[in-house]
Amino acid sequence: MKLKLHKTLLTLAALSILGWQAHAQGVEGKLKEETTKYEQANAEFMLIEAEKFFLLEDYERALAFLDKSIEVDKKNHAAYFKKAEIYLAQNKPEDGLKSIKEAIN
Repeated sequence: MKLKLHKTLLTLAALSILGWQAHAQGVEGKLKEETTKYEQANAEFMLIEAEKFFLLEDYERALAFLDKSIEVDKKNHAAYFKKAEIYLAQNKPEDGLKSIKEAIN
């Protein structure tokens, strides 16, 4: 009788631990997802700021915001294309071509 009780308690303890781990992983996954949404919004904000400085012809600040945007979101193709546009405005076609190639890859 005691052996059966111990097996039952061990089984319940194991199931509790597994359930807790699954719950913790679910919470962690949601936290990562929320962080990703935040980072995406941050990258978009930086792209908008870069556009503002581009229109003001403050190309260095625009490039700095674009670099930050790309740092947050490596697949931000719009930021790469905007960098190319800035480089062309600065008469740096080689750098512009490099940015376009990065956007495509």
